[in-house]
Amino acid sequence: MLNIYNNGRRDQPKVALTFDDGPNPYCTEAILDILAEKEVRATFFVIGSWVEVWPDVLRRVAEHHVVGNHSYLHEYPANDYQQAEDVIYKVLNQYTDYVRIPFFREPSAELKRWIDKRVCIGSDVWSRDWEPQVGQDPKQIFDLVCNNANLKNGSIINLHDGAECVSHLRMRPRPMIDALPHIIDELQRRGYELVGMDGMDFTGV
Repeated sequence: MLNIYNNGRRDQPKVALTFDDGPNPYCTEAILDILAEKEVRATFFVIGSWVEVWPDVLRRVAEHHVVGNHSYLHEYPANDYQQAEDVIYKVLNQYTDYVRIPFFREPSAELKRWIDKRVCIGSDVWSRDWEPQVGQDPKQIFDLVCNNANLKNGSIINLHDGAECVSHLRMRPRPMIDALPHIIDELQRRGYELVGMDGMDFTGV
């Protein structure tokens, strides 16, 4: 049986920022600068086809953050996780421990077998930063994260540093980037420790 973890343990004051659909030099780099300034660790679920185009950005991500597999092309159904894994390994000389399924779809039996001992990660706090009616407003993104009823110990927050489409890569994440420093400040003000996936405890979840 495959467990998909939408959150970590609720008795530990930890939350995880996760970023999907990168890497790219347009937005991932700006996010890395913010995380470095705030001394925060995060997790990046990367698309293999973008890793091939911008391997140096992935190398920078991996210097301080957790890298997860988000498939090669972000299609549905996505059956190209091994292709993404091969590309990531070629750049980092290491395999991933964490997987996020595009569109958070139910995994097929084949995917369950492929995931094996890797950890499949979902989310319980959705920024909705990809939606046109929400994603263009940094204040709405802030509210959907920090005033989310699901936000509590162990929460996994879903954000986007990229997109599956070239036309959305440069601009779609920009409002979230504007909101990100304020989100981090507010989470820390509430006493949460911001951790990478490898700092989140799933025991008993």
